[in-house]
Amino acid sequence: MASAMASENIEVSLSCKIMGISRSGYYDWINRPISKAAQANEQLLVEVKRIHTESRGTYGLPRIQAKLKQLGTSCGKNRIQNLMKKGGICGLLRKLFKVKTTDSRHDLPIAPRLFKTEELNTHPTRVNQVWASDISYIPTEDGFVFLAVYLDLFTRKVVGFSTADHMGTALILSALEMALGRQPLKQGTQLLGHL
Repeated sequence: MASAMASENIEVSLSCKIMGISRSGYYDWINRPISKAAQANEQLLVEVKRIHTESRGTYGLPRIQAKLKQLGTSCGKNRIQNLMKKGGICGLLRKLFKVKTTDSRHDLPIAPRLFKTEELNTHPTRVNQVWASDISYIPTEDGFVFLAVYLDLFTRKVVGFSTADHMGTALILSALEMALGRQPLKQGTQLLGHL
């Protein structure tokens, strides 16, 4: 603060008086050599800036720390974070990929609701009366795995499932085949399959 005041042409003695420090202490501080820790931080900041530049400005704290460790420099997150703040460095936030498993914007006919959750008299009353299916996705290191599930709405039991790297018709049919193979259905059973 005193050095900032001095750079604005405010007398050193007045600056020191305002800050409550002695003039000799101020000059001692100005002439003091840079500490080894400060020198190490300056060198580390140069390395952090280089890594950030090589990543085309995309690397943030975790990847910069990992790269430093890979290069043989191990240091804590707080130290790197402080240096990044000092150097005005920040990584780009990656836009998260959102998988769409439903597309309601279509001109196809929409089936009427056969049962309504808010009306008890429309709920299933026995096993194998209504199976509902849904598709979800699971992120993995190699991309997304899609999961299709058939659920018996009366027992809440998963009666069939299937996984694939796509959301094609084969995914849901495979889950349906498993459900039909696992559930004993009597001849003439009326089963509603909700896709």
